[in-house]
Amino acid sequence: MDVRSYWRMVCGRAIKEAFSHARNKLLLGFVVAILATALQYALKLRGLTDSEKIAISLMGSAVVVMVGSFVWNLVRIPAMLYVEPPKRTPSNEHHYQEAKAALDELGAKAAVVLRHLKKHGQLTFNAPPPGVQGPPSSQSALPEGTTANETYASLEDCVRKSLVSHFFRTETIGPHQYGVTYIDFRIAEGMKDALDELLYASAGDS
Repeated sequence: MDVRSYWRMVCGRAIKEAFSHARNKLLLGFVVAILATALQYALKLRGLTDSEKIAISLMGSAVVVMVGSFVWNLVRIPAMLYVEPPKRTPSNEHHYQEAKAALDELGAKAAVVLRHLKKHGQLTFNAPPPGVQGPPSSQSALPEGTTANETYASLEDCVRKSLVSHFFRTETIGPHQYGVTYIDFRIAEGMKDALDELLYASAGDS
């Protein structure tokens, strides 16, 4: 929200609150004033000139109440709208600083891969067959503009920095019960809150 929109919203709420406050105060004041005036007329204590003075006083009081209430709400409402960010626990602070240092070192490409991993929850690669040289192939959607090799390398870097955990599992497929090893990558459990804060504080989803 930009500054102009913020203050437009604050002024709108201040005017609304001022009218609400003034309505309650003025309603009671008018009732008391009318009763007092009626009583004084009944006792023949006031003339027309005095009634004019009463009307002017009432209108002046209404203006003072409205302006005062508006100014008060203009000060009060921004404080009501402000929400203090929650404080981190010592454990969360440690994970935050650790994750921040790792992201600073790994760079923007790792951040793109991590946001993609957080979106999908898990990325899976399968290792090449025994005796076959080469990088694992992806079984999941990749971040836009990256290759399987680049994504896998970034994930392994994140594993070394304790941002990501990887899990190995083997499944047998085909009539010959050929074993295939899969590697599942997930955000490390202890780093989820820290990465939520770091990855999305100033960058959009990828």
